[in-house]
Amino acid sequence: MNILFIAYYFEPFPGVGAKRVSYWAKNIKKLDSRVNKCHVVTTTEQINESIEGIDDLFVVPTSPNSFLGRAFKFDLGAAWLKNLELFFKEKAIKHEYDYVVLTGNPFFHFFILRKLNKMGVKSIVDFRDPLANNPRAVKADSLKRKIKSLLLNFVEEYFIKKSHLAVTVNKYCAELLSGYETHKEKIHIIDNGFDESDFVAMPKAESNNEALNLVYAGSLYADRSASSLIRAISNDENYIFHHIGNINAELASLENVISHGLKSYSETMRLMNHFEVTVIFTSGYNFESTTKVFDYIALNKTILILTEGEVKTGALHDITKDYPNIYWAKNDIGSIRDILSEIKSTPFNQVVFDKTKYSRKTGLKKLINLLK
Repeated sequence: MNILFIAYYFEPFPGVGAKRVSYWAKNIKKLDSRVNKCHVVTTTEQINESIEGIDDLFVVPTSPNSFLGRAFKFDLGAAWLKNLELFFKEKAIKHEYDYVVLTGNPFFHFFILRKLNKMGVKSIVDFRDPLANNPRAVKADSLKRKIKSLLLNFVEEYFIKKSHLAVTVNKYCAELLSGYETHKEKIHIIDNGFDESDFVAMPKAESNNEALNLVYAGSLYADRSASSLIRAISNDENYIFHHIGNINAELASLENVISHGLKSYSETMRLMNHFEVTVIFTSGYNFESTTKVFDYIALNKTILILTEGEVKTGALHDITKDYPNIYWAKNDIGSIRDILSEIKSTPFNQVVFDKTKYSRKTGLKKLINLLK
């Protein structure tokens, strides 16, 4: 069969939004002998003319003159839809695709489903995040916000209704999707996972026995703040907090804090491998299952989850409840100091944990089973 992946972001785009779909596209022919052609359409400019496993990759830019793009500026997919439809009219229709996999965020290019259905092409929509009912979205009690909410709920259910199958990353995300009760028989779960190839020949970790090194990779937000952790270890030579990501001037000037700056994914993994404790900041909503947790598991690191909600709840708890090196605490100074003392006094547990169930390879096998 011939398969097309449609993704606004694709490698070499460095964000996590490109990782899952890029892995699927590059590896599906290796795992499924039925796939004759694998094509990709994206907005991401390419460095190499060819990518192993992908027969053809089309870069389709967004349209600056798109009416939908101007009307719905909050979703970049709206400005892409016009040119995406032209692509299907001029090129895609020649390839006779059997399946098209569309991934978000953004989402509004999913309206291409209208054309796919007319062409008789089967479709899978991949919601990495909920579109309409994301609890972390800023809620404003205004008429404009209420109208937007109604629109997004209608649009999200429309996408699920018009697709043949829908995929998301955990059961909590699934339950947040509009029309879940009506369409739940076509909604399936595929975890984000980690790319097993990124952890081959990982150099041996080097630890600093004088201090406990904690590391976090990624952006920090008001509802996922590192301020309590930093204050908890301030002026305590027993702890060092490492941040990998865009340099934050306020963080970089603090004692016990080392800012390493923005790194590539592979550089980040190798740098984190030198530190003992990996940190996750969560707002406390059940649906949050950051991709970081899978990388931390792949590295076999101690994981410290600091939450604004209840400890040991939601998707993060479902993923880590059997992991031997997991600690939870409220994201406040007192709770953090208590848990750090516990971590520092507890020997690292080398209990065997089956990491393969969280590999992207396992996730791709689930997608292949859906194609059957």
